[in-house]
Amino acid sequence: RKGRQELSLNTSLMGEGAPKDFYRNDGGYTLALSQKAGAEYSIRQGPGRWLAGTEVQTRRADESIRPYLGLETDKVKALLGAEWRVSKNDFYPSSNAVAASIHGRAARDLMVGIGARYESKRFSMAPGPVDGLKITADLTWTPGGEAIVRSAKSWGKGRKEEYDARKQQALNAAVTDAQRADIRALIAASPTLRDFLAAYKPSSSLGILAAASEFTNLFSQYNYNNTEGKPENLDSLDAIYRHARQSYLTSTADPTLVCLGAAQFTAALAEELGRRSGIPIEATAITVKVPNAQGIAEGHAVAAVKTLDHGIVFVDWGRLIPTYTFDTERAFRVYQALVGVPALFHEITDPNRNGRHVGYLFTEEGKLYVNNLTFHGELPKSELGKLFEDDPRGDAVTTQRYKDLLRRP
Repeated sequence: RKGRQELSLNTSLMGEGAPKDFYRNDGGYTLALSQKAGAEYSIRQGPGRWLAGTEVQTRRADESIRPYLGLETDKVKALLGAEWRVSKNDFYPSSNAVAASIHGRAARDLMVGIGARYESKRFSMAPGPVDGLKITADLTWTPGGEAIVRSAKSWGKGRKEEYDARKQQALNAAVTDAQRADIRALIAASPTLRDFLAAYKPSSSLGILAAASEFTNLFSQYNYNNTEGKPENLDSLDAIYRHARQSYLTSTADPTLVCLGAAQFTAALAEELGRRSGIPIEATAITVKVPNAQGIAEGHAVAAVKTLDHGIVFVDWGRLIPTYTFDTERAFRVYQALVGVPALFHEITDPNRNGRHVGYLFTEEGKLYVNNLTFHGELPKSELGKLFEDDPRGDAVTTQRYKDLLRRP
C-alpha cells in the first residue's frame, strides 16, 4: 500500500480429496491438486475505492481467467466481471460469461442488491451453445452487528426441456432380446476383454449402449458384492471381464464388484468401442444419489455415455436412461428427478486414466447448502465468487479473510 494506491497479490495450491481407486469404496484416497492466483489494484478517490483485478485458475476439469472492475464506498458496492473458461474434460463445458452487480445500503443495518449474469456454455458433441441469463435480488440484514440474515431470489431464462419417459421406454425396447443374446454369445466365445473388443462390431451408438446395458445386467445378476471387502473387489477391467464371463458360463455367483467397478468398466468399454468403430462416444463413471429402502439418499455410481443420437445416457444396472441433453448438470437433474432424491454434487472421473478423479460438479442447491453451512458461512464471501456462483471451496474464505485484514488501517 502506498498513499491512496494498493496492490494485492494472492496465490493458492488446493488439494481436493477424492477416492484413489474408482473401482471400490475401500481403495484409499488421493489429493487432486489445482492452482489459483489473483492480482488486484485499487485507488482511493474521496469516500470510495476503485479497483481492477484478475483471477486465473487451473484444475483437472478446466482452466479459467476472470478480469473484473469495481467500486466500493460506505453506501454502494458495484462490480463488473467477465470469465473465459476452457474445458479439459468431455463432461465439463467451455464457457464465456459476463456479470454485474450493485449493492446499496438501504438502512444502517440493511443492504439490498441486484446482480445479473449472462453465460454461453459449449458442451462437447452438442450441436450448439447453451445460453442463459440469471438475475438475482438479495438483501442482507445485520441487526446490531450481532447476527446476519440473508435472503435471495433468482430468476433465470434459458432453454426449457421436458423429459419424455416414452423416449426412455423406446430406447430400452430398441435393444432387442436377440441383440442381447448375440452379445452374450460373443462374450462366451471371447476368453478375454481384448477378444470381445476385437470381435464386437457395433454399427451405431445403439450397439454400444446395448453392450453397456448387457454387461451391467450380468454384473447385477452374478457379480455384485453385498459384503464389500470380503472378498476384495476387483480393480482391473480385464479381471472384471474374466470373472463376469466365467459367472455367466457357469451360472455361478462371483461377488467381485459394486456399482463403482461396474460404472468404471462400462465407461471404459463404451469409449473403447467408440474408438474402434469410429462412432462418436464420450463416457465417464460418475456418482449420484439414490434412495435406500427407507427412502434415505445414499451413494451410487453409474456410467454416463454421451452419444450424438441420445445426448447423455445413464447406464444403471442394465437400464438405459437417455436425457437428450449434452448439458452435464441438466442430465444429472433428470436422473435425480427420476429416482426422487436430490444430490449436492457429483464426482466425475476419467475412464482413460483408470477412473482418475476429475472434479466434483456441484448442483445449484449443493452450492447454496455447502456455502452456507460450512466454510465459515457467517463470514463475507468473495463478491466475485458469488457473482459467478463458484463452487464452495475453503480457499475462497481464507483468501477473502486475508484481503480484508490487509485493508484495515
